[in-house]
Amino acid sequence: MAIGTDSTIDFAGTQDEVTTSPADVATLAYSIASDTMEWANDDDAPFAMFVLKLTAAGLGGAPDIGASISLFAQLVEIQAVGDDQLFPKANFEHRYLDTFPVSNADEDQNIVIGPVRLPNLMSQSATAQKFVFVIRNDTGVALGTTWQLYVTPLTSGPHA
Repeated sequence: MAIGTDSTIDFAGTQDEVTTSPADVATLAYSIASDTMEWANDDDAPFAMFVLKLTAAGLGGAPDIGASISLFAQLVEIQAVGDDQLFPKANFEHRYLDTFPVSNADEDQNIVIGPVRLPNLMSQSATAQKFVFVIRNDTGVALGTTWQLYVTPLTSGPHA
């Protein structure tokens, strides 16, 4: 079936890697601020797709059955430079986005989630909301320094 003119379709922006030099993430722990860089939603996209890459070499063994890695967002520069939300942690997760289901096999994994609604602060004076993305390791094994996180902005519009 062909997609008709003016039907709504999804449009993806450019995929960006947001990991910088990730540190180990112990089980039940959160990634740290230097693990991922600030990402600006330059297109003011309402949604995003996320890819989490894990390597067997970076896993501390086979993850538990039903294991997962949760994704959180810290909104940055809410009203002005340096006016950021608190960084997600155990007693203040705040902006949960979604969960990556993880295989219980000790092997390379590319896990995709989305579309995820982005918590953009939209006002007449605020565009290109900035985020820092944080993961929480609920796999039962440590994540080594080889994990990578990617984000792709996503929107919808009419088909030409």
